[in-house]
Amino acid sequence: ERGNKGAALTTYISLAGRYLVLMPNNPKAGGISRRIEGDDRSEIREALRVLEIPDGMGLIVRTAGVGKEHEELQWDLDYLLALWDA
Repeated sequence: ERGNKGAALTTYISLAGRYLVLMPNNPKAGGISRRIEGDDRSEIREALRVLEIPDGMGLIVRTAGVGKEHEELQWDLDYLLALWDA
């Protein structure tokens, strides 16, 4: 629930991992958590450039992803993709 509003239903699925949130059917969605600022944001942008994100999928980097190497982020992405394919 949000405030005085009831629960909302959406067709956009999201799978939350340790560092990332995968949105398998929402390619326009994604980015970096609003709470991440400054140099941390720049470092995450660099890490996102090398991630192997499948076409048609969106990705959000969570605040827990700050300071993680791209290998750790890729591991989390691979885990989420395996969940989606299961």
